[in-house]
Amino acid sequence: TSRAVLPKAEGRTGGVSLKLPLEIEQAVSGKLIEVTVEVEPLASNAAGQFAIAYSTTAVGGSGWHKFDLNEGERVFSFRYQVPEQKDDHSSAKNFIGIWADTNGGGAGVLVKDVSVKIVRRS
Repeated sequence: TSRAVLPKAEGRTGGVSLKLPLEIEQAVSGKLIEVTVEVEPLASNAAGQFAIAYSTTAVGGSGWHKFDLNEGERVFSFRYQVPEQKDDHSSAKNFIGIWADTNGGGAGVLVKDVSVKIVRRS
């Protein structure tokens, strides 16, 4: 759940933040990725809209991507071109942020799965 009105989408994002392992940070640096989150509405006090962000801390982030929670839809994705990060990744800290209720009313979602994959261009 969330009562945040405008949480930051950079660094360790507002809302819930998932810090990604260094191996993922290194693998996605300079690449097009797809971030996917699977959610379920809460039995009571379900949010009508939530948002996801990808943040590199050191070189920028995707900003919030907002999604309406329509009946039946449970898997939400967006693509983001991750900027090239420093070779040693010493200052890199990548996060996925989830803002559970973009209206700030204390509603929420149940997060079932989060994934990041590199999109291969043909």
